[in-house]
Amino acid sequence: GLMTMTFYVDVYSRDTYEEFLASDRKVAGFDDKTWHLKQVQPGDKLIGYIKGDKLWAAVLEVVGPLVRDETPRWSDRDDPYVNRFPVKPLVLLPLDRAVPIEQKGVWDRLSFTKDYERGSRWKNIVVRRTLTSLDEDDGRLLENALLERASDQTVPPTPPPDDSNRDTPEVQSDKPGGSETAPPRARDESIRVQASLAEIGSRMGLDVWIPANDRKLVEARLPADGMRLLGRLPLNYDEVTNKTIEQIDVLWLKGRSIVRAFEVEHTTAVYSGLLRMADLLALQPNMDIRLHIVASSDRRTKVLQEIRRPVFERLEGRPLADRCTFLTYDSIEDLHKDQNLPYLTADVLQRYEERA
Repeated sequence: GLMTMTFYVDVYSRDTYEEFLASDRKVAGFDDKTWHLKQVQPGDKLIGYIKGDKLWAAVLEVVGPLVRDETPRWSDRDDPYVNRFPVKPLVLLPLDRAVPIEQKGVWDRLSFTKDYERGSRWKNIVVRRTLTSLDEDDGRLLENALLERASDQTVPPTPPPDDSNRDTPEVQSDKPGGSETAPPRARDESIRVQASLAEIGSRMGLDVWIPANDRKLVEARLPADGMRLLGRLPLNYDEVTNKTIEQIDVLWLKGRSIVRAFEVEHTTAVYSGLLRMADLLALQPNMDIRLHIVASSDRRTKVLQEIRRPVFERLEGRPLADRCTFLTYDSIEDLHKDQNLPYLTADVLQRYEERA
């Protein structure tokens, strides 16, 4: 069968993380009270979280089985972390470049934070105990955010945490919310664009798929006249491919074939949508599918640059740039207003798309 891989949260204090950075970085150690030790397998990934500072900082791949080793790793004191996994760091961010838990595009998409306002009291069950397993979508989202941060040299340093906002064991923060507690506008905008795309496709006579966690919000914005979103995908791929496809922001289908796929990039993370598209093409190199990244026009340069990244140039078959184009929010709104949609086909997008 397929190898399954699980993501776990690996909780550090600021000091233990700095110690790990100063070490040879080949071993992640846990004390005897840690749960899930027996479940972690080679191939699983540990997402490093710095409690107190509330930062996502690392992705470590477990590369071998659990070893119990009581040799202290530091000469000057005890080392309670005797349960050790050999690891390979995939991302290790210094604390001043780590991803704050309230980062846009992360907080508003993680299953365990998105329903809470930023700065509010939320029960941080997931990040309180080390080796809590993460939902796969949450794990991938965090891994992509950390990979992207690692590769983006332009990110200004994360300001040092203000001590009034450190974790307490049960409650994240009691600080009365400032402007950050407004409902995330970005998510609203994304839902609005997904709804426009859904309506355009539907009026052209196509079936429309929206991922499960956005579907209710998108449906609430659709006209009531009989527009139905697909409840499941009528595709015959393997499970991994299906899971990847199900996460794409909007799909237009005709029968069993995907006509178009759209990723709506409402966050700074252009990269995550492209990675999903690239995953799909890597899984199904012969799939002839037209892909589109939809973003605001001020992100044009960034998107077109990303599409041309070397990692996407080398996809089997042909580079991503050959099959993935950029559409602006404005062009989708223009098309949405077009009275002739019932007489048009998906090829109308050629009028609006831009290539890398």
